[in-house]
Amino acid sequence: MSIPKKIICISTTKPTTSLTPGGGGGSLCMMCPYTGSVQSSLRLAGDMSGKVPLGVASVSTFPNHVMSTPNNTLAVAFGFTHKKDDSYALLFTLRSAAALPPILHWKCRLPESEMSAGLLISPCGAYIVAGGSSGTIYLWNVLEQSRLVRSFKAHYRSVAVMAFSGRDLVTGGDDGMIHAFSWIELISETTTNVQPWQTWTQHHLPVTGIKALGGGRIISCGQDGQVVLYEGFSGNVLACIQLNNPLHVLEVQDHNRLFVGSKSGMIHIIDTDEYALHKTAQMGASVKRQKLQSGSYAEQLFGREDKEKPYLMSLCGHDYPITALAIAKGDDDDHLLISGDGAGVVRTWSLASKSCVKVVEPWSHMGVDAQKKKNVISLHPVTSITVLNQDVSESTPLFTSTSQRQHAKKKETASQLIRLLQKHVVDEKKGMVAYYPPHSFVSWDVPNVVTPSFVKSSLARRRRSKAVLPTPSAETNSNEAEETIRKLRNELAEAKSTIERWETVNNKLMARLQG
Repeated sequence: MSIPKKIICISTTKPTTSLTPGGGGGSLCMMCPYTGSVQSSLRLAGDMSGKVPLGVASVSTFPNHVMSTPNNTLAVAFGFTHKKDDSYALLFTLRSAAALPPILHWKCRLPESEMSAGLLISPCGAYIVAGGSSGTIYLWNVLEQSRLVRSFKAHYRSVAVMAFSGRDLVTGGDDGMIHAFSWIELISETTTNVQPWQTWTQHHLPVTGIKALGGGRIISCGQDGQVVLYEGFSGNVLACIQLNNPLHVLEVQDHNRLFVGSKSGMIHIIDTDEYALHKTAQMGASVKRQKLQSGSYAEQLFGREDKEKPYLMSLCGHDYPITALAIAKGDDDDHLLISGDGAGVVRTWSLASKSCVKVVEPWSHMGVDAQKKKNVISLHPVTSITVLNQDVSESTPLFTSTSQRQHAKKKETASQLIRLLQKHVVDEKKGMVAYYPPHSFVSWDVPNVVTPSFVKSSLARRRRSKAVLPTPSAETNSNEAEETIRKLRNELAEAKSTIERWETVNNKLMARLQG
């Protein structure tokens, strides 16, 4: 088996207070999926004293063609402490070279205290999307000083997951609903009322996972145990698979194989091609079925195949709910599946043999089994697993020349282009109030109508009196409108001064932190 160069970045919301024997324990840990060794760890703090640990709930990386270089991947994360209303957006550089910890560039507060869906970077790398517990979606433009483009209500309960599918942003919430929003409408400045163009309500409980498949298809899972396959452009439900346990996380391999993590600690493998053949055979058609590759010894120890459902297989090994899944693709067919649970246990599975090849506990001092014997359980849930490429030829040597240092410095300037995320929508046209005085409306004359002479003289007298004496109601309305405009301009000036004052304080704090 040819071993590709891969490294994974795992995060937790509950880092340890001290360094573990294996070298981990921080909010972010860089680990080798083949040997299980923790190469580096980054510990974050939520205050100036460094005593309040800052956990990381989600990590999203920029595309390789935008702001990433070999062994350096730019990423944003959502982190929080256990204090109330203390959450941050963080900008990292994940370095996959040996024994190099991630670099924190900045952290800033977000418009909402709890971003339940975390932060997600668009495929183009120019926008950052966030979903909050209030059901609101936030959209920032990275190329325009991280300006908050818009915020709109997407769900009436918390936004749970988000994913991009083609030209759509797909969101799932705790209300059990899945919405598909047109990405062109979201980033357009002329869009005033954002509405989803597709909505699905198949789930009865909160949605926990959404992934995009090939051909415009979308797959989702929820706490009701359902795995639902949709067709994006038509809105049809193609398949609905009911499992026995609540589902927490979803991962896709090659657009036809699904890995679903359950609350019981079991990982379900679903082959969509085999499922289609199974349903076709139930209709009476004759099909040639190809079963999942699994050895008998591996099935007895680690896997369990359902004979009534040949498209379904389960991997057993975790004792706590599965919270994160990722696939490390190799040069050949032997890919790896990395899974993390709510206790902080990370397992590496060989997809060729369906067996577990490595078990690592980066945040544990004595192991989960030893903690159970002493009745001391310290849970460090794995919140995200990010697979990174490791290019040995691009690693930094011990002694570098001036030209090499300048070339490396140019690569690091990508992180300086991303500013702190703004908390309020800035409208360049605000302060301009459209006002129409009463006398500006022109009355229409009716032609070819014979008017008596006494009516003409009466209308003429009225017109002369209106021309000489102004209408009191018109002057009163005009004065009230001018007074309203003056008050609005004063309030705008006060708001601008407040924003500038807080920006100055924030910049001083960031300079002190970086110093």
